Amino acid sequence: MKRILCGWLVVVCGVLLVSTTSAAVPFIEVPADGWDPGPEARKRYSKGIFDWARRVEVHRAALAADQIQVDLFDGILVVNRTRAANSETDTTPLYQAIGTGREVHRETSSSRQLWVGEVVGGRGAGGMPQIVHVIEMENGELMTSFTRGHLRYQLFGNLLVRSDLRRLPNEAPTVRDPYPVDPLILDQVTQSDERSTIRVAFGYGNKSLADGREKIFSMMQRAVAHANEGFRESGVLVDLQRAGNALPGYAESTVLQTLDDLALGIEGPL
Repeated sequence: MKRILCGWLVVVCGVLLVSTTSAAVPFIEVPADGWDPGPEARKRYSKGIFDWARRVEVHRAALAADQIQVDLFDGILVVNRTRAANSETDTTPLYQAIGTGREVHRETSSSRQLWVGEVVGGRGAGGMPQIVHVIEMENGELMTSFTRGHLRYQLFGNLLVRSDLRRLPNEAPTVRDPYPVDPLILDQVTQSDERSTIRVAFGYGNKSLADGREKIFSMMQRAVAHANEGFRESGVLVDLQRAGNALPGYAESTVLQTLDDLALGIEGPL
């Protein structure tokens, strides 16, 4: 009798495991015809914090399901939908470059969120649930990211890029404690009526020139004026001044890609 019960338990557990796995609809899969992204992508993602870039198959129809499956080459994630995605156009721009060199193409920068979910069994920083946002960019391509420990996987269209966050520049030795240990020194700083001036250099990418240089310069001026107005109303003794403008010849892509390029420092395009 005990053997029969144990056998039934094994069968039931197996059925539950199969049903749970099969419920997830494949969203990102490894292509059957090869994952090589081509020489340009291999070269671009071969330095700095990047480990590799690989071509994947992305199934947009899977987003109609409440549970999707993601193949990251070195692991498979299952993600459950957490709430209805907002199909309204997002006011936060996500830029997609469609030019080369200094050539500028006029393009709108709207995007929308298609799907939001939580990784099953996955935890982020501080043990918090790992939330996944699937974004549709203006050109129709999908963008999202996943984290597994110190590794980050970013999807750009049909390209999956893996980064090692441990390679990010460590600036800890240059960080200073902004609060002096001696409270008397802190009081002296608080009671000072001297104003500080911070000179700001503005850098802008090629796409920002789509509506002309004067428009972007006007936006810079307004940004400084609004910041100074806020400082004055808050009693902060700081004045911002524009120090200069720089056009580095950088073609913007996505926000995440720009942050990665910044993190590369002198080894990157910025």
